Amino acid sequence: MKRHMITLLVVLLAARVVCAQTTYEIDPESIAAPARCYFDAAGKSDLKALRACFKNDAVIIDVSRTIAGIDAISRWAEAEVFGGRYTILQIVSQEKNMLKLLIRFAPQSYSQGFKAHYTFEFSDGMITKMDLQYA
Repeated sequence: MKRHMITLLVVLLAARVVCAQTTYEIDPESIAAPARCYFDAAGKSDLKALRACFKNDAVIIDVSRTIAGIDAISRWAEAEVFGGRYTILQIVSQEKNMLKLLIRFAPQSYSQGFKAHYTFEFSDGMITKMDLQYA
């Protein structure tokens, strides 16, 4: 019985890793720390870590929808991000306080996923704005 419980636990943990993850096809160290913070927290479905990536008054533009403030961002992440899979494909452009990436995101509800451009703006090591647009 104990052996079966351990096997079940291993299977459940493995399923969580497959469902929530971030894969980097480029060197993660080449990505600005605030963006890495976001992808690592989102990949682990870690709300506390995700909140630590953003300024309290941060804004996300998700295609044409505006999500303003850390509490709204938290609700958005729990409803639409956590459980999905990110693949970071390439850096499109990078400046001192801005980073644009090409990513593939596969939400739980859409296993094929889609490509998108994620543009991050940051200040004091935290995200102030994210603009998410289909590629």
